[in-house]
Amino acid sequence: MHEFALNEASISAEDRSTSPAVKVLLAPLSLKAADVSLDLSKPITMSLDTHINGAGSLSLSGAVTPQPLSADVALKLDGIELNTVQPYIAQHTSMTLLGGRLSGDAKVRYGAKKPAVQFAGNISVAGLRTVDNALHDPFINWDRLDLSGVKYQHDPDELDIDQVTARKLYARVIIEPDTSLNVKRVLAGPGATVVAPAVPGGVPVAATAPAAPKPVPGRHARNKSVRTAAAAPAGPPPMPMAIKKIVLHASQAHFTDLSVQPNFSAGIQSIEGTVLGLSSKANSRAKVDIHGAVDAFSPVSITGEVNVLGPALYTDLALSFRNMELSTFNPYSGKFAGYNITKGKLTTELHYKVDGRKLDAQHHITVDQLEFGDKTASKDAVSLPIKLAVALLKDRNGVIDLDIPVNGTLDDPTFRLGPIIWKVFVNILEKAVTAPFALLGALFGGGPDLQFVDFSPGTADLDAAAADKDRAMVKALTERPQIKIEVPIAWVSDLDRPALVEAHFAAQVREAQSAKTGKSGKKSAAPAPGFEQMDPAAKVELLTPIYVKDIGGEPKYPEAVTSIKTKPELAAAKAAFLSQALHDHIVITDSDLTALGQQRAMAIQQALLTGTQLDPARVFLVVNDKAKSQDGRVRLEMSLK
Repeated sequence: MHEFALNEASISAEDRSTSPAVKVLLAPLSLKAADVSLDLSKPITMSLDTHINGAGSLSLSGAVTPQPLSADVALKLDGIELNTVQPYIAQHTSMTLLGGRLSGDAKVRYGAKKPAVQFAGNISVAGLRTVDNALHDPFINWDRLDLSGVKYQHDPDELDIDQVTARKLYARVIIEPDTSLNVKRVLAGPGATVVAPAVPGGVPVAATAPAAPKPVPGRHARNKSVRTAAAAPAGPPPMPMAIKKIVLHASQAHFTDLSVQPNFSAGIQSIEGTVLGLSSKANSRAKVDIHGAVDAFSPVSITGEVNVLGPALYTDLALSFRNMELSTFNPYSGKFAGYNITKGKLTTELHYKVDGRKLDAQHHITVDQLEFGDKTASKDAVSLPIKLAVALLKDRNGVIDLDIPVNGTLDDPTFRLGPIIWKVFVNILEKAVTAPFALLGALFGGGPDLQFVDFSPGTADLDAAAADKDRAMVKALTERPQIKIEVPIAWVSDLDRPALVEAHFAAQVREAQSAKTGKSGKKSAAPAPGFEQMDPAAKVELLTPIYVKDIGGEPKYPEAVTSIKTKPELAAAKAAFLSQALHDHIVITDSDLTALGQQRAMAIQQALLTGTQLDPARVFLVVNDKAKSQDGRVRLEMSLK
């Protein structure tokens, strides 16, 4: 028979292994075959044209050899409706394919010689629409996806694509209430349990899986099975793949987090860009250049190099998000910071490098004009004075500039990037609020002990070291305009009381010397110059009138003094007695100590405000006990609010 023809035929097929059954109608169907003979080793020239389910068309032409079976045909598809295969999709996923039309043209070769199958052509899917069955929301959609220059072969397997072009691609990613991803749930199929990733403040959700059998001690079969499993050969190498170019046009992605209340939602719109040179070769590097916008006015860019198809994962990507409204992140701010955000802009420069499963991530975060509003009742909020931390980090222009590095290995089962970034950020806040002066001292000078000011006992004079610290503090307060400083009105009784007694005694001596010489004495914290070097008899002459005036009556020396026979020793004993009696008679009251504390606080206040631009309302003088003895001096400790 030289030619066989079949016209206006129809074939109806059903696959009842699925529910509902898959039904396919090929009609009208035309088939032509030429060069047909009983010699099955000779090729038959054939052509087939039909419509599938009344919509798309299928055309096939070429040569087929019955024995051994081989084929070399040209295939053309146009507008085949994909929702026909929804019952098969329902068996393996939790999504519904609502629509999509498959088109393409290709040359297909099948035969005994290797490679057994060869495919070369172009494939296009238009109007794809899928729905997440659990949420009844769009999952993955696109207007058109074109794969041009597709070359595939089997045995050995290899795939090469010249270009993938997606137009108006849409994808929705959701973190569900149990912190699992909708993508894993949908692709895992109906009834599957997904292990949820860890999130800041959370823990992984356990997967449902059959328990492993318990080993039976002493069983050789058990040992043998373990050894066999350990020695099992590795699977076949992955199929070589290459995609020369991926192009995105007018695409968008939508992200929703249902694990926080209220729910968080954001969209990346107007996605345009390319990925060039994807390959499974070990040392290949694909160049990524993708741009878009979050909520229309916040530009996003992803650039760099990746190898996601090779045996060793490699990523070197720079991600940039600019001008993002921080109020959008209120669900996270309310949950983890404990406050809602009323104002602020976020710009981030992220750099992720993964080489050999090792991650080196750099996060440069800039927050502009961050302002907090109402406090929330979140139980997951960090137990830190967040507003103080922000005030410490925010400069005079209202900008917070942070670098957050993260390192680790992807093979570590406890490694989760999101929680680690959050932990590093919280550590920065903790350091800011637990050692605020160390932070300011490192930024603006003054050292790690910027909060301490030392005074000599009984005095309120600032020495050179204290003056240097005050200048550094002025600079810090100028650069951090939202923080306020508290200066203590404080003293150390064990140090200051004796020092004030000595100062009062020195004043009495100077006054007596002035009266004697007719000169005005200058107040000092120590006795007048030369007093200690005076002759004991001269001291007695000087101190006796003071004793008479303060204590009343002539001195009554004890017998231990009057019994001394030698004049020099007697004079020295009398001088010591008079000096001690006068010291003991001096009373330093709590009011005197309070006055000293006030003088010290006012000295610091004056140093901070005189000749500076600081608002006096930011400097508070407070009565507290933040004073201690430090190397024989009185150390006052300032605090920030």
